[in-house]
Amino acid sequence: MKKLILMLLALALLLPLALSCAAADDEWADCTCTEQQFSTRIPLSGTSGYDDKAKGLKIYTDVPGYIPFVIVSRRPMDMKFSNPENYLNNVYREYMENSYGGDCLGMNPAKTWEIGGKQLLGARYMYKIGEYTVIQLQLIEVREAGDVEYTAKFIEGEDAATMAALDTAVRWYQETGV
Repeated sequence: MKKLILMLLALALLLPLALSCAAADDEWADCTCTEQQFSTRIPLSGTSGYDDKAKGLKIYTDVPGYIPFVIVSRRPMDMKFSNPENYLNNVYREYMENSYGGDCLGMNPAKTWEIGGKQLLGARYMYKIGEYTVIQLQLIEVREAGDVEYTAKFIEGEDAATMAALDTAVRWYQETGV
């Protein structure tokens, strides 16, 4: 009888967890970026669309037009990275320093990040906007048909929704045409 009660209690404790995991799948929607011929998943609570300036699918996790967001950008074969590590550590770092000047707080050099069940090369950049410190992750997935560049921007310490959107975008990324 004690074993039965313990099993029922264990099931009662696990049921909410199982229901939340099932509901988690309902929190994401399929999204196709026809401009760059790929699909992924985005949060139902956010907004997304192709951004000409960013040259990719921009996924807002809060208020459209403002940080936080994720950008997924497919690079065609003619723009494939020849040296992704050099790009992140030097070329993109210089771009950030020129863009933010004295508000640029530095970077963490390129390393391997595990995101969406994949190994991506990425670097972390920090800069100030007013009183806020913005964190930007720039990640590269090397692929045969053209690399994929992911950008995630969020306010320091407020990364949960953005990192969940990034993880999902990476995990569900697939090319829809060549």
